[in-house]
Amino acid sequence: MKIWKVGLLLFLLLFLIKEGNFVFGKENLNLKLPFPANEKWTITWGYGDGDHVGKDKYALDFNLPGKQDLGKSILAAESGTVIFADWSHPNPRKSYGLRVDIDHGNGFITRYAHLKSISVKKGEKVYQGQEIGKCDDTGHSFGSHLHFALYKKEGNKYIGVKPEPMSGYTNFVTGKWYISDNWLKRNPHSFVEKVKEKAKKIVSVPEGLVGEEENLSFWDKLKFSAKSTIWNLKEL
Repeated sequence: MKIWKVGLLLFLLLFLIKEGNFVFGKENLNLKLPFPANEKWTITWGYGDGDHVGKDKYALDFNLPGKQDLGKSILAAESGTVIFADWSHPNPRKSYGLRVDIDHGNGFITRYAHLKSISVKKGEKVYQGQEIGKCDDTGHSFGSHLHFALYKKEGNKYIGVKPEPMSGYTNFVTGKWYISDNWLKRNPHSFVEKVKEKAKKIVSVPEGLVGEEENLSFWDKLKFSAKSTIWNLKEL
């Protein structure tokens, strides 16, 4: 492989690591509050409150006064893979409404429930700070809020565990306010795909090779059009 190809691949790899914060299967989670940085939300139902029992014993309901949280962005608390993104249960009295579950590896799963809309799909790799949906009160709910929970696989079942530390906080308390440091980002995988599609549309070959396109690799076409490609990527 030629040096310029190696350099390009290394650049893309470093970009994904830096911008995407993709670290799957980590033994220790680095959780951040599931709403955008500098926003302050309160906990209306905390550990053991209301119907937070059984597997949801350590669930947290994040809320803003009135309906200020309606339609607000909900973010992934940690990088992982979406394993569920749909309506959760046909029985409205048992339903989390629109729900997203993210697998973070090593048996850890986070749940985001009562959403207005879902921004991701099952099987998609997401990263910390990526929007996964909008806040609402779908399903069995008494007002707009985010139901958030962390589960850990024990044997053949999942149990609820305290999502701590999260954004540096521990011992979450009902009624207290918490400020997020979870910066909303775009998905670098989507960016790379966009770059690739853009490059395919703008690559060209030198006049002397017109008619020989089928014999050229994509990388050769891209090399011939590198200057044009870099210029056009400014439009992304």
